[in-house]
Amino acid sequence: MVSICLEIKTECKHCGSTIELNAFVNKVLCHTCQKMNEFPYGFWKKSIIESALDDYPDLHEGEGQNQTVMTGEYTFHTMYGLQKPRCGKCKTYLNPAKFDEYAKSGEAVCEKCKNEISVRTLPQNLQNDFVNVKYLVGEDRDMFAEGKGTIKTPEAVKPILFTCPSCGGNLKIDGSDRVVTCNYCNQDIYLPDDLWFRMHPVKVVQRWYIVLDEKKVEEKPIEWYYISDVVSDKDGNLYFATADDDEHFMLWSMGADFKARWKVPGLEYSNEDTRLAVSGDGKLYMWDKNKHSLLIFSTKNGSTIKKIDGRQATAEEPVPFNLKDADSLTIDKDGTLLVLKNKYILRFSADCKRIATWGGTEEKAPEPKKGFFAGLFGGSEPEKPEEKDDRYPPDVVEMKNRPDRVDTEYTLVTLGWDGYIYFMESTSSSDASVAKYDRNGKKLWNSIIPLHYKESKHCIDKNGFVYVLGKKDNKYYLVKLDPNTMKWETILNDITEGGKLYEVEKLAVTPDGSRFYCFEYYNRMRVFDSGMNMIYISEQSKKDDEELAAEHRKKVENDEEFG
Repeated sequence: MVSICLEIKTECKHCGSTIELNAFVNKVLCHTCQKMNEFPYGFWKKSIIESALDDYPDLHEGEGQNQTVMTGEYTFHTMYGLQKPRCGKCKTYLNPAKFDEYAKSGEAVCEKCKNEISVRTLPQNLQNDFVNVKYLVGEDRDMFAEGKGTIKTPEAVKPILFTCPSCGGNLKIDGSDRVVTCNYCNQDIYLPDDLWFRMHPVKVVQRWYIVLDEKKVEEKPIEWYYISDVVSDKDGNLYFATADDDEHFMLWSMGADFKARWKVPGLEYSNEDTRLAVSGDGKLYMWDKNKHSLLIFSTKNGSTIKKIDGRQATAEEPVPFNLKDADSLTIDKDGTLLVLKNKYILRFSADCKRIATWGGTEEKAPEPKKGFFAGLFGGSEPEKPEEKDDRYPPDVVEMKNRPDRVDTEYTLVTLGWDGYIYFMESTSSSDASVAKYDRNGKKLWNSIIPLHYKESKHCIDKNGFVYVLGKKDNKYYLVKLDPNTMKWETILNDITEGGKLYEVEKLAVTPDGSRFYCFEYYNRMRVFDSGMNMIYISEQSKKDDEELAAEHRKKVENDEEFG
């Protein structure tokens, strides 16, 4: 079990007195002014305990932190951390194996001091909103009832005689209500502070606990704000390069069951320029075009296999391995690396020695003319070959057999799961295309993509079907190219057209074409099966759909009113 401890307080919106939120309730009566303060459960999720539920995976047992959250009506002061539930009096830990038993009776009895501790399951109507929360432990049970029932007289306090200020009659005060009616003169009397607080000692902040279901915790994908890249491996596992903000970059993996498999936090990489590639032998490659090096991880557990540093150009190695300014990279089926950099298509062996771009590792790399790559990789003055004008490299549609150049600034390369190499233009041009090549550099076909804006990499399944996610006329589409007919088909369209796509730019497809993952920044994720049925939608994407539907309803209402 994962347990989060909480201490929360705020101020009454009516009188400014301190209110202790010692239980997960939506109404709390202020002891000072006797007025109700309301905290809807949706408000709890977004403002009061949001950070606690988001940050706990990064905390160690016994570690906590303070937070102040200001909203329109309230300012919440919260302490949260990881701690196993324990008795508030003697600090003895509760037995987690008995939580089901405790929840049925509503309480646990401390084995040491016999203190009664509240234990309950999350109310049924809240379980969809707080899917990971299983138990609430250590709450102040006096706060469970609404209205006047939230104020109870401690059992140790006996009735007190009080003289009516109007007629002098003796009244027995039991503390059940601050406004009492005199039995003699029938006048309503507001009990003074000294008497009231004697019977109702001032509340203090009380520590209570949220206990999470570990199975459900594991099923929750890791959250992100920026998503730099995502790829699928041969088994259908996904690998993400994401960040919470400009400083917290992370590499992580998710299985087909949406459970996080592993994560590697604390990496110093660029949100905009970091990319991923995966090989068929269980290796994950990550590079940042602002860096010279390449990192290789194990797809199994995220451990670092190797770091390959970029090298400077020398007379012996005029075209060294160096990923600074590399726009795209893929791993061929023989383990060689195909790199697009500075308008050139380059191939490197598994140990990062330059080899022939086409024909495999058996061929020797062509000898560059003196100074040919010097301007690109460092060295003496560049000398361009007369037959080529480096200022105008070919677009994908213009590429011929065994090409050595392409407009790399706008071109992406990937190895399809069918074993062929595919180049795609990611420009906003309406005539941008995708081309298929074999490993000897023979161009097999070229096809114009029926989309305008395309940021995501193209994905190719083991049967050679090509998938591209993008936009046309400001609407989202997922299109598929059938290599047998060479015809494009729209398989998912925009939500405004009755489809299921909205706010998505990154695409990952499993090798067998059974799952389609669409992503965007800030936890946006939609997952479809081979029949294009949506089998998963993240909370943020669901919220996007609800907001868009509300805007549409409002527009229809306005059109009807003024039409």
